[in-house]
Amino acid sequence: MDAIDKIYNPYDFSSTRCYVIVIEPHGSALTKIEHKLPSYIRTIRGIYVTNTFRSNIINHVGILSLNFNGNAFKTFHLPLPNTRIQPEVSNPLNLNERLEPNSFLQGYFYGIKSLLPKNYYRISIYIHYDYERK
Repeated sequence: MDAIDKIYNPYDFSSTRCYVIVIEPHGSALTKIEHKLPSYIRTIRGIYVTNTFRSNIINHVGILSLNFNGNAFKTFHLPLPNTRIQPEVSNPLNLNERLEPNSFLQGYFYGIKSLLPKNYYRISIYIHYDYERK
C-alpha cells in the first residue's frame, strides 16, 4: 500500500497570496454578491470557498455563482459543501483569470431556503492571486 503523500498531494496555501471576502446570507435564499477587488490583484490563480454552516442532514448548503470583470458569459458555479459532513480540505478551483483595473467580483449565492431561517452562517471566498509588482 502506498503512503499517504503518494496518494494525496495537499495544496500549498503558503505559495500564493490570498484575499478573503466574507458573506453573511441573513436568512435569504438568494444573496447578491458584489465586491470591488483591490487594484493590486491582477491575476486570479484560484478560488476556495468555506462556510460555518453545521448540519447533520445535508451534504451541500447551496451554490455560489461568480464572475469577474462583469463577464456573465464566463461564470463559475461552485457548490458549497456542508463542512460537518465533508471536513476534508480540497484544492482551490484553478483559474488563470486576468483582471481589468478596478474589477468587481459579482454573482449570487443560492441557499437552501428551508434551512436558512433557523441557521445563520458565514461564507468565506478565498481568492488566490498574483499582484502587480512595481
